[in-house]
Amino acid sequence: MGSGLIPMLSSLQELLFRVLVALTLPTYLGYMGICLASPIAWVAASALLFFAYRLQMKRLTQLLQVKQ
Repeated sequence: MGSGLIPMLSSLQELLFRVLVALTLPTYLGYMGICLASPIAWVAASALLFFAYRLQMKRLTQLLQVKQ
C-alpha cells in the first residue's frame, strides 16, 4: 500500500513479543508458555497491521471522495 515502514515495524513487534513471552510465560505456565510465544506474537503483529490497514483505507476513501 505504499508503505514499507508498517510491515517492518510489525515484524519487529512480532520478534519483541516472541522474546518477551518466551522469557516471561514459562515461569507461570511452563512448557505451555513457550508454546504460546508464537501465537501471541502473531496476534500482536496482526493488531498493528489491522490498525494500519484501517487508517490507510480511511485515507484512500477520503481521497477518492474528494476526487469525485
